[in-house]
Amino acid sequence: MTEQDGLAEPAAIVPEAEAAAIVPQAEPAAAPAPSLRAYELPGPRRVVIHGLQLASAGSSELRKASLYIGLLTLGLLGPALIYGLAVLVHFRVTDVQSLDGLFRDRAMLAAFLGFEALAGGAILGWVAVSIDANLIAISLLAARAGDEGFSLRQATIRARQVFWRMVGASFLVGIVSLVVQLGILLLLGDFNGSNQGASLIATFIATLVVAPFGYVATGIVLGDVGATESIRRSVRLARARPTIALVVALFAFVASAIQTFALSAGLEVVVRVGQFLHLGVDAGWLALALIVIGILAFVVALGSLAFTVSAIVVAPQVAAFLGLTFYSGGLESARRADAEVRPKFRWITLPMAGLIAILAIGSAAGIASLDPFRVAAVDPIVRLINASAHEAQTVVRGADVLVDDPENDEIGPEVRFADITLADYAFVPSVPTWLVNDVFDCNKVTVACSASGDPAAFDDGALLVLVRLAAPPSSSTANFARWGVMWSLAGYGAAPAGSGLYARSSEAVITTLTPSGRSIRYQAFANGSFGEFSTSARSTWSGNELLTLIPNIEIGAAPTGWDLFASSSDRSDGATSVDSLRESDSAQLLPFKEPPRLEMTLAGPTPKR
Repeated sequence: MTEQDGLAEPAAIVPEAEAAAIVPQAEPAAAPAPSLRAYELPGPRRVVIHGLQLASAGSSELRKASLYIGLLTLGLLGPALIYGLAVLVHFRVTDVQSLDGLFRDRAMLAAFLGFEALAGGAILGWVAVSIDANLIAISLLAARAGDEGFSLRQATIRARQVFWRMVGASFLVGIVSLVVQLGILLLLGDFNGSNQGASLIATFIATLVVAPFGYVATGIVLGDVGATESIRRSVRLARARPTIALVVALFAFVASAIQTFALSAGLEVVVRVGQFLHLGVDAGWLALALIVIGILAFVVALGSLAFTVSAIVVAPQVAAFLGLTFYSGGLESARRADAEVRPKFRWITLPMAGLIAILAIGSAAGIASLDPFRVAAVDPIVRLINASAHEAQTVVRGADVLVDDPENDEIGPEVRFADITLADYAFVPSVPTWLVNDVFDCNKVTVACSASGDPAAFDDGALLVLVRLAAPPSSSTANFARWGVMWSLAGYGAAPAGSGLYARSSEAVITTLTPSGRSIRYQAFANGSFGEFSTSARSTWSGNELLTLIPNIEIGAAPTGWDLFASSSDRSDGATSVDSLRESDSAQLLPFKEPPRLEMTLAGPTPKR
């Protein structure tokens, strides 16, 4: 190279005695090291530029290598991510808080444990591929400074030859870096690393501390030495030209930071696309197909980008190492091995192929167990609310408490709207105004309200109870029909067993339908009988489903048991049909389980109370 390249004049970079300790000394009968072009070490200000010139000159080989690493990344991360998408869609997970009921839902827990197992194997494999990528990049860049060509196959062989050496050296250097980072975070009062600024400062200081180890990778690949020896020689090279070692370390830090920010921005774009397509809420097949394609493209791009950044990061290190040592004999081992193993060379090693196969089979089996992308049954209360308020989005926090009841089990004449088939309840800690003023609007013919009701009663939350009947009610065929929810309270009186519809209950809210209209009443057991009290509860019909909204303040205490009933009486002949969740009014109430919590939002402006 000449002064026209902007490089320094030839100089005695390392004293002869020290160079003998740094550069491996070839035996007399050993094959000569590959010849380098007239190579001169740039000064500290130019070492980065010269390294990037090497990367630019080898762009053709680097592009092929980036595609190779991208496809390996796809094989490793793709199956786990697709299975993770299937889990999110199936269980309707929209954010981290949607996992509140994870340990109460065995199916969800099993699915997420399966995903964690697949993700763990995928990440482990990708770490191995990332190490290979770094070693391949060093080989290709160093070969560009020589007179002999070097193929991607040969670079891959060289990476496999020194893989475990690099793992050992990275482990030792990583321990030093980790100890320094934790120490800095402790001094900054952010030991858990939650503050991004503190983490960046700790990483920067750790980069400066481990700067003397900046030639470890090139020492292994090009110098052909072991892990501990590469660390010792890296320190000697750094001592010979400390300013160059510092520049190499700082460039690696800046490039890695840019990569982190770029990946964060890319991931944010993917998340926003998923939100736009309503991932996990109402995603259709077209939306899911687009998301899957986007994920696979992102994974390939991630692998290719990781390799490209790795090549850029190590480029100044390669330029500095070659200028300091004038040695790249390690590449000759790959050339010799390539000639010997060419017929048996595998682009994917058997262990890596086995891991990819396990990940693919595990992902396929996991998706099949979910009934491919079949969304888990939507909570009937959520479905009813979202259908009633078309722009509503209701998220369930916790496990459902659905109760199925057999059809045609009513006592008395067969009356379909007196036959309960399903029951459910949930708690709304913050009742939105649109739920009261729109879904339970007292002016609607499907809504039953009390004249004494006060919308402010819902400020402390409310219990939503749903009952599904075998058929919707008909006021033309029913002279008198009632549907009620009842519950017992610890420390409160309750009706005795066998005393009728309200047996063993302390309170009840009943919706009544007669030819003259709908009404809702609240009753409580006191002094040996049920008495009627004012209520702000409301109920609304949607087909064969009745949804009742009961102010939390009217319940008074946490229920210990609950039940529903439906009844229909024909005044002409006195025939009555009755159904409940219990077999008889002598049986105990159903245990009242902790209700799931509903969080509701509404797109656009909300009505004022």
